[in-house]
Amino acid sequence: MKKIIFFICLFFGSSSVVPAQEGQVDATLYLQANQAYKSGDFTTAAMQYEKLLSSGLVNGDMYYNLGNAYLKKGAIGHAVLNFRMADRFLPRDADIEANLQYALDQTKDKIDCSGNASFWKTFFFWLYKFSSRELCYGFLGFNIIFWVILGIKFFFRTDSLGIAASIALFFTILFAASFLVKYYQTSCVINAVVLAPEIQVRSGSSPSDTVLFKLHEGAELTVAEEENEWVRILLCDGKKGWVQKSLIGILPGA
Repeated sequence: MKKIIFFICLFFGSSSVVPAQEGQVDATLYLQANQAYKSGDFTTAAMQYEKLLSSGLVNGDMYYNLGNAYLKKGAIGHAVLNFRMADRFLPRDADIEANLQYALDQTKDKIDCSGNASFWKTFFFWLYKFSSRELCYGFLGFNIIFWVILGIKFFFRTDSLGIAASIALFFTILFAASFLVKYYQTSCVINAVVLAPEIQVRSGSSPSDTVLFKLHEGAELTVAEEENEWVRILLCDGKKGWVQKSLIGILPGA
């Protein structure tokens, strides 16, 4: 079982959050993007940051810059989407958290998600404080420590080494389980953000179906299933329905 988790962790952990090497970055494009942002040309800045992400510079700082550019130009939906991506890479960054909250405060729909979110963030706080990569490294680190202690214990049989091995095993299992939960959250649960100024949520996957309610730019949701150009969405307050896929932005999986 440990070997299975080890290889899963290596494969998915590395594929989900590995930033591009600095040598792969187009320095000129990066400088142009920053200059456009400083000069107030946020549309150009956003386009340049998007190009950098497409070229391989995938990290939290780039998503944060892109989110700021969209926020400055008033594209709240795109801002929320990119701040959420930045948070996956840098989950303890205070600036990302503050700007994300500011963007969410600008949204028209106030969807109450406090119940479940508060419970998870209180009792499983480390899932929100560590990235997938960090959880993966935590598992690998404690797993190595566990086996090193067992090796030492083979020659020096003391109670303290047994206790240390038990502690290391506990954290190995904790980080392995946490990584798998985190990976499920970012890969198997499809999160999305409304990008259009307003969308109609319908009872079925057709423009002729009944409009149940409306959502506005920046609203966050979960995609339950897809059917042609439509997706069935779920909100954290229990509401659900169908919307056109082209009107929302889906967070890429790990």
